[in-house]
Amino acid sequence: NKMKRSLLIALSISTVSVFAQPVIVNGDNIPNPGYSAPVSLGTPSAGVGSGGADQIWDFSTVSFTPVGVIDVIDPATSPIGASFPTSNYAYAFAGNYSFFKFSPDKMEVLAYVITTPGIGNDYTPNPRTNLIFPFNYLDSATDTWQKTGESPNNVEITYDGYGTLITPTKTYTDVVRVKEDYGGGGIDYQWYILNPLMSIFIYDHNDNLLYNLDAEQITSGLDNVNTRSSVNIFPNPAN
Repeated sequence: NKMKRSLLIALSISTVSVFAQPVIVNGDNIPNPGYSAPVSLGTPSAGVGSGGADQIWDFSTVSFTPVGVIDVIDPATSPIGASFPTSNYAYAFAGNYSFFKFSPDKMEVLAYVITTPGIGNDYTPNPRTNLIFPFNYLDSATDTWQKTGESPNNVEITYDGYGTLITPTKTYTDVVRVKEDYGGGGIDYQWYILNPLMSIFIYDHNDNLLYNLDAEQITSGLDNVNTRSSVNIFPNPAN
């Protein structure tokens, strides 16, 4: 009995440590039509930070210039939506339209910031994969994509880090960073929140620019956050 009481006391004061990794499980909670977010542009002053677990990406001192608002729309309501009949997610920005397709295993971009089908970033010949489902820390995938009238290209996407993203106006937690490697030193990064599932911070290597989407994050009832836990109890072993 004395032994049992000692074990109960030890267990009652034990420390439980839980280490969580956000996981992009699926695309079920993308923003609905009517959702909007202001967009601003800035230039990174000290790189874009490192990958890894429990990172803090602090861009609070970067100067951003407002450039407009993105509005999530029903793809069918866009003036050029008929050219992308498989799209189930789209948004308008500054007179341009972007179209995406979410399926059970991935998210693809069909067209990005275009006004006329077949011109610019129209990926109709071969859409470009942005995310895979489920997407766990350090997972990667290689995809071939092609713009209209251009040759095929490749990209490797990697879930290379997670943690906290700090902008001049907001602090986001449970953020996933995805590295997009196009070869030849061409690397972009996208930071995703999980509720709603959307890219809220982008680094474009072509222009050395940061795109800040000042989106509202829902921090309770996260559908897409799984937890990988490690629990340490003392003494071990114990009854």
